[in-house]
Amino acid sequence: MQTKPTILVAPCSYQAAKHAILNWHYSKRMPFGKINRFGAWENNQFIGAITYGYSASPMVCKSFNLKQNQMCELTRVALTDHITPVSKIIAITIRLLKKKIQNCN
Repeated sequence: MQTKPTILVAPCSYQAAKHAILNWHYSKRMPFGKINRFGAWENNQFIGAITYGYSASPMVCKSFNLKQNQMCELTRVALTDHITPVSKIIAITIRLLKKKIQNCN
């Protein structure tokens, strides 16, 4: 039986996110513009990055009565082999984004 891995999700550098995206994301392209970058480590091993950026469509923002710079969307999930469910990793990044927003107010 496989043991439960320790998972750490935290902000990461542009270079770390770029490494993950160029190596483990099908697009092999970094998103442009201002992005929020999170790295994921499983058992102290870097397993990839998750990025969020401005919505590609201003119409999405308008439907929520928001400006484009008030909304972000998931732009990349670039992970190598791992045990932790992707949904758990993304849930952690969403909590981190919420904390970041609360600290700005």
